[in-house]
Amino acid sequence: MERTQVVVVVVVVVVVVVVVVVVVVVVVVVVVVVVEVVVVVVVVVVVVVVVVVVVVVVVVVVVVVVVEVVVAVVVVVVVVVVVVVVVVEEVVVVVVEVVVVVIVEIVVVVVAVVVVVVVVVVVEVVVVVVVEVVVVVVVVVVVVVVVVVVVVVVVVVVVVVVVVVVVVVVVVEVVVVVVVVVVVVVVVVVVVVVVVVVVVVVVVVVVVEVVVVVVVVVVVVVVVVVVVVVVVVLVLVVVVVVVVVVVVVVVIVVVVVEVVVVVVVVVVVVVVVVVVVVVVEVVVVVVVVVVVVVVVVVVVVVVVVVEVVVVVVEVVVVIVVVVVVVVVVVVVVVVVVVEVAVVVVVVVVVVVVVVVVVVVVVVVVVVEEVVVVVVVVVVVEVVVVVVVVVVVVVVVVVVVVVVVVVVIVAIVVVVVVVVVVVVVVVVVVEEVEVDVVVIIHSAAFTTSSSSSRSSSSKEVVVEAVVVFKLPSV
Repeated sequence: MERTQVVVVVVVVVVVVVVVVVVVVVVVVVVVVVVEVVVVVVVVVVVVVVVVVVVVVVVVVVVVVVVEVVVAVVVVVVVVVVVVVVVVEEVVVVVVEVVVVVIVEIVVVVVAVVVVVVVVVVVEVVVVVVVEVVVVVVVVVVVVVVVVVVVVVVVVVVVVVVVVVVVVVVVVEVVVVVVVVVVVVVVVVVVVVVVVVVVVVVVVVVVVEVVVVVVVVVVVVVVVVVVVVVVVVLVLVVVVVVVVVVVVVVVIVVVVVEVVVVVVVVVVVVVVVVVVVVVVEVVVVVVVVVVVVVVVVVVVVVVVVVEVVVVVVEVVVVIVVVVVVVVVVVVVVVVVVVEVAVVVVVVVVVVVVVVVVVVVVVVVVVVEEVVVVVVVVVVVEVVVVVVVVVVVVVVVVVVVVVVVVVVIVAIVVVVVVVVVVVVVVVVVVEEVEVDVVVIIHSAAFTTSSSSSRSSSSKEVVVEAVVVFKLPSV
């Protein structure tokens, strides 16, 4: 029992040592991890600070460049405005001079033309108006007389013809109506007589048939009645058709005769009237035309001669005025074109020179600023990157060395502990002939002993599971 206790104590000591070593290793690893995290955080902070500094520098540079560009643009705008003002002043002066000259010349020409035209037109109008008024008065008087005579003659003839035609037509229509009435009355009387005869015949036939049919069957009576009715209807239809045909024929004949008579009368009357009117009008028109033609020819000849003379004078005056105006306009246009061309050339040269100078200055300034800023930013970024890389490398090397040392120490300690445990176990086994069975389970040690003479056992709970089966002493 004492040896068993010694073995248990030794095992407990070994386990405690192993646990201590494991705890130390864990603590060292945790410390190393914390140090690495701190180093990484510091590096990240440094990088963020550097990036912020670089961004601030870039923003400052951009602001400076923008300010310089705005200043340059303002300078260019001011210069262009000054040049435009000068050019506008020159152009306005030139245009005002040209406009004044042109207006004066146009006024002079217009006044001259108006005076000439007024004189010529007044003379022409006085002569022509007098002649034309006389001619028009004569022509109007002649035409009015002729028209009045023609209208009176035509009205009288037309009234007479219309009265005659109306009387003839009325008489013919009255005769036709009387004839038609007589024919219709005769036809109606005939129809009535025929109908009466037919009715009497039918009545006699019906009476005879009724007497005869009394002895016959009801069917024969019906047939006979139907036959009689059909016969009566047919007779009536034939009579009516005949009467209608006769009436229609009579009416058609009467209408045709009436139309022919009316047409013949109207045609004859109209032809006579038209011939008379045409002859009278032709005579009147010929006389009027001859008179008017003679008068008009005389007046036209006089007017044409006067107007030809006036037109020739007007054409000559207008040609002279047009030539003078064209010459003046050409001279003015040439002068204006030359002055405007000179001003445009000067303005273009000045604007081009100013714009080129300003653009060159702005480009030089911007390029200098941008180059300096880019160089400074690149140098700062390179230095920061180098420093960060060096710090990271140093930290990584230190961490790796520490971890390697800790691992080596832990391995050595574990090896030593294992060797000691093995030696102790070997010694105990040789002394007490113990069968050792090692079972790892849930990170707990269990020790039990049993005897061959009894079934009782003892268990000691430690940090792992180890079962020692000891033989009897």
